[in-house]
Amino acid sequence: MILEVLITMVAGWLQRHQQHVIAYLQEENRLLKAQLGGRPLRLTDTGADALLLWLIRSVASASKRWRPSPPPRPSCGGTSD
Repeated sequence: MILEVLITMVAGWLQRHQQHVIAYLQEENRLLKAQLGGRPLRLTDTGADALLLWLIRSVASASKRWRPSPPPRPSCGGTSD
């Protein structure tokens, strides 16, 4: 019982922390986009490669988490008569 309460509290704290980090990054992105003044973002080859690598890793990670489990295998045995 006490362990469940502790786990719930830690999970809640982690979720709130993640939401604060996300909100901060969204605001930072908004400010940086405002500095560009509508101009497109210009990336170096290194920056573009880094973004592409991040995208590949995040898609691979997401596909592992959301991969459906395989259907059960049929039994290979015959009848037990």
